[in-house]
Amino acid sequence: MNEFEGLVYPMGPPLRGFNHPWNEARYIIIGFPFDGTSSYRPGTRFGPLNIRLSSLMIESMSLFSKLSIDEIPIYDIGDVTVVHGNVTESLKRLKSVIELVLNKNKKPMVIGGEHTLTLGVLNALKRHIKQDEFCLVSLDAHMDLYDEWPLGQRVSHATTLRRSYELLGNSDIIIVGVRACDPEEITFAEEHNIKYISSFDIDSKSTREVLLERIKDKQVYLSLDIDVLDPSIAPGVGNPEAGGLNYHTLLKLLKLIIQHSKEMLGFDLVEFNPLVDMTGTTSVIATRLLYEVLSLDYPRSH
Repeated sequence: MNEFEGLVYPMGPPLRGFNHPWNEARYIIIGFPFDGTSSYRPGTRFGPLNIRLSSLMIESMSLFSKLSIDEIPIYDIGDVTVVHGNVTESLKRLKSVIELVLNKNKKPMVIGGEHTLTLGVLNALKRHIKQDEFCLVSLDAHMDLYDEWPLGQRVSHATTLRRSYELLGNSDIIIVGVRACDPEEITFAEEHNIKYISSFDIDSKSTREVLLERIKDKQVYLSLDIDVLDPSIAPGVGNPEAGGLNYHTLLKLLKLIIQHSKEMLGFDLVEFNPLVDMTGTTSVIATRLLYEVLSLDYPRSH
């Protein structure tokens, strides 16, 4: 554990209030409390703490996966020591933490924080994958394919998938649940074989086939932006967009992706903003989704 000194620090209680022994842990919870590039409503830096606090209050059992979260060997390592206002240095530190976790043969589960964190994880994950056997799946209301946002800013929450594409080369990328984008982003996606499925097409017969085709026999990294849900369900996000998924549809998608890919290499949950979550509903939903992803993956990973 000494390798992590200076890179992470405890922030509040660990997930569920306790840790399994480090040597037995399969999953490592990592907080990334950074929102330095937020373009609308900042506050996602408080997401990791609020998810941990919610985890103390909600029930452990998932009737969807038939598994209790407390049966899963999890170790919450704390939060990355980010540098507020410096996205480059913050992502560099996250990369270092992820590399240490991967070198210990453990699976990173990152809670944000803004969506830029995905880029930090992928930078560490890159040397552990074969590009033609890997797929990045982003569940998101937005494409995040801007080249710059705002003008002159190449690394921001709105450019994460564009920078990820440049990093991953010929790996597959699929964006699910999108409903807010710019013509520039659509053009880029279509010219570079980035598959996107809008929230309005999510229930079509072809959606399952498209997803299965892209993830079959692939190692997957799964990024879940909580704003993929409709804001009537999860209002506590930085950039809400109408027309989102309902909770049960999202759960079924997560199950399909996790159970039909070759392996889930890691996961992040991003863009939960407690400062605009007036009723605390989004905090509970975000925490429950983290539970469900862990519960769906665990039977396949040990």
